[in-house]
Amino acid sequence: AAHCAAELSSLVILKSSLYQDCSHARVDDVFYPPDAKSVSIDGQDWPTPDLAVIRLQTPLCGAKPAALSSESLTPGTIVRTAGYSEGLWNGREADWTRVRILRSDTDFLMSLFSKPESSADRLRQMIQIEVPLFNFARPVKQVGAVCKGDSGGPVYTETGGQVSIYGITSGVLSDPKTGNSKCDGSLIQLVVPIRSERNWLLSTIRKPVEQPVQ
Repeated sequence: AAHCAAELSSLVILKSSLYQDCSHARVDDVFYPPDAKSVSIDGQDWPTPDLAVIRLQTPLCGAKPAALSSESLTPGTIVRTAGYSEGLWNGREADWTRVRILRSDTDFLMSLFSKPESSADRLRQMIQIEVPLFNFARPVKQVGAVCKGDSGGPVYTETGGQVSIYGITSGVLSDPKTGNSKCDGSLIQLVVPIRSERNWLLSTIRKPVEQPVQ
């Protein structure tokens, strides 16, 4: 997620495992889509599309190759999410939940809130801004949801050992029907679809590393 990479420097360490020598790598460079811009969502500046490509100086061990899907996320589709949130220390696994893609029209999303009349204008404005920028998803099981620290995690499917990435997790919207914004299923997940940026992602990943002048 671009909002995660915004403050990265070449000294940042990324970890995929705490117990192996190749579990960390320094960041070499960060790339953003050429059409990236900042929008205001619920009073907060947000990069769109909320995507970034991070190039590491050395490979990470244990990283499983994945394909970038060319398919769109259609309502009703069930996909998986993975993350490394603060809730992980409470026993959640890194690959811990499935989510169902929702319809993205404004009226349907408004219907998910218990008392939209109390903040209808704010909610409608917020959702209208977000609808063209994100897909929306809800956990299949109401006991789990994405949490702080899960941004940038993959939204994917796995068939026969082949992982296909459809998007990444960007953020969440609280659902007042359950009365809280804890990581217990009371959230609408914001998913950044990669389909529209797939060509840029592939060309960036394949971009040769410039060698320093001797």
